Amino acid sequence: MIPGNYDLKLYQGATINVLVEWLDGATALPIDLTGWSAVATFRETVDDADSLFVLSSDDGTILLGGALGTIHLLAPSPSASTFEVTKGEWDLLATNPDGQTDAILRGTVRFVRSITR
Repeated sequence: MIPGNYDLKLYQGATINVLVEWLDGATALPIDLTGWSAVATFRETVDDADSLFVLSSDDGTILLGGALGTIHLLAPSPSASTFEVTKGEWDLLATNPDGQTDAILRGTVRFVRSITR
Protein backbone atom coordinates (compact mmCIF):
# COMPACT_ATOMS: atom_id res chain seq x y z
CA MET A 1 0.00 0.00 0.00
CA ILE A 2 1.27 3.48 -0.84
CA PRO A 3 0.92 5.75 2.19
CA GLY A 4 -0.98 9.02 2.07
CA ASN A 5 0.99 12.24 2.44
CA TYR A 6 0.48 14.06 5.75
CA ASP A 7 2.86 16.83 6.77
CA LEU A 8 3.11 17.81 10.45
CA LYS A 9 4.22 20.86 12.37
CA LEU A 10 5.17 20.18 16.01
CA TYR A 11 5.63 22.97 18.53
CA GLN A 12 8.14 22.72 21.35
CA GLY A 13 6.38 22.19 24.68
CA ALA A 14 2.98 21.47 23.09
CA THR A 15 1.30 18.07 23.23
CA ILE A 16 1.32 16.09 20.00
CA ASN A 17 -2.38 15.73 19.22
CA VAL A 18 -3.14 14.46 15.71
CA LEU A 19 -6.31 12.55 14.84
CA VAL A 20 -6.81 10.85 11.47
CA GLU A 21 -9.41 8.45 10.13
CA TRP A 22 -8.34 5.58 7.90
CA LEU A 23 -10.95 4.87 5.23
CA ASP A 24 -11.23 1.99 2.77
CA GLY A 25 -10.40 3.39 -0.67
CA ALA A 26 -13.13 1.36 -2.40
CA THR A 27 -16.03 1.87 0.02
CA ALA A 28 -15.03 5.05 1.93
CA LEU A 29 -15.94 3.19 5.13
CA PRO A 30 -13.61 3.22 8.15
CA ILE A 31 -11.06 0.41 8.40
CA ASP A 32 -11.79 -1.61 11.55
CA LEU A 33 -8.60 -1.35 13.62
CA THR A 34 -9.70 -3.74 16.36
CA GLY A 35 -6.67 -5.85 17.33
CA TRP A 36 -4.24 -3.78 15.23
CA SER A 37 -1.03 -2.10 16.41
CA ALA A 38 0.68 1.01 15.04
CA VAL A 39 4.02 2.79 15.16
CA ALA A 40 5.11 6.24 13.95
CA THR A 41 8.82 6.94 13.55
CA PHE A 42 10.37 10.40 13.24
CA ARG A 43 13.87 10.89 11.75
CA GLU A 44 15.88 13.90 10.65
CA THR A 45 16.40 12.18 7.28
CA VAL A 46 15.07 8.91 5.97
CA ASP A 47 18.63 7.51 5.87
CA ASP A 48 19.45 8.25 9.54
CA ALA A 49 20.11 5.12 11.58
CA ASP A 50 18.74 6.70 14.75
CA SER A 51 15.22 8.04 15.12
CA LEU A 52 14.44 11.35 16.81
CA PHE A 53 11.54 9.66 18.62
CA VAL A 54 8.91 6.96 18.15
CA LEU A 55 5.20 6.82 19.00
CA SER A 56 3.49 3.47 19.41
CA SER A 57 0.19 1.85 20.29
CA ASP A 58 2.25 -0.42 22.59
CA ASP A 59 3.19 2.51 24.85
CA GLY A 60 -0.12 4.38 24.52
CA THR A 61 1.18 7.31 22.45
CA ILE A 62 -0.94 6.06 19.53
CA LEU A 63 -4.58 5.26 20.27
CA LEU A 64 -6.49 3.14 17.76
CA GLY A 65 -10.25 3.64 17.52
CA GLY A 66 -11.36 0.12 16.60
CA ALA A 67 -14.36 0.10 14.25
CA LEU A 68 -14.24 3.91 13.95
CA GLY A 69 -10.97 3.63 11.99
CA THR A 70 -9.35 6.46 13.93
CA ILE A 71 -5.64 6.76 14.65
CA HIS A 72 -4.80 9.29 17.36
CA LEU A 73 -1.21 10.39 17.94
CA LEU A 74 -1.32 11.72 21.49
CA ALA A 75 1.96 12.29 23.30
CA PRO A 76 3.89 14.85 25.31
CA SER A 77 6.13 17.20 23.34
CA PRO A 78 9.40 15.58 22.30
CA SER A 79 12.54 16.49 24.24
CA ALA A 80 13.99 19.96 23.81
CA SER A 81 16.97 18.54 21.92
CA THR A 82 14.59 17.36 19.17
CA PHE A 83 13.82 21.00 18.40
CA GLU A 84 17.47 21.67 17.56
CA VAL A 85 16.45 19.95 14.31
CA THR A 86 14.20 22.16 12.19
CA LYS A 87 12.84 19.61 9.76
CA GLY A 88 12.51 15.86 9.47
CA GLU A 89 10.49 13.01 8.02
CA TRP A 90 8.00 10.63 9.56
CA ASP A 91 5.78 7.70 8.70
CA LEU A 92 3.01 5.65 10.27
CA LEU A 93 2.74 1.87 9.90
CA ALA A 94 -0.11 -0.30 11.15
CA THR A 95 -0.08 -4.08 11.63
CA ASN A 96 -3.24 -6.18 11.57
CA PRO A 97 -3.89 -9.17 13.86
CA ASP A 98 -2.59 -11.53 11.13
CA GLY A 99 0.79 -9.75 11.09
CA GLN A 100 0.36 -7.89 7.78
CA THR A 101 1.79 -4.36 7.94
CA ASP A 102 0.46 -1.42 5.92
CA ALA A 103 2.10 1.98 5.41
CA ILE A 104 -0.66 4.46 6.30
CA LEU A 105 0.91 7.93 6.25
CA ARG A 106 4.21 9.56 5.42
CA GLY A 107 5.36 13.15 5.31
CA THR A 108 7.66 15.87 6.48
CA VAL A 109 7.66 17.26 9.99
CA ARG A 110 8.68 20.76 10.99
CA PHE A 111 9.93 21.29 14.53
CA VAL A 112 9.10 24.80 15.73
CA ARG A 113 10.91 26.14 18.79
CA SER A 114 8.75 27.76 21.42
CA ILE A 115 9.28 31.27 22.71
CA THR A 116 7.83 30.24 26.07
CA ARG A 117 10.06 27.61 27.67
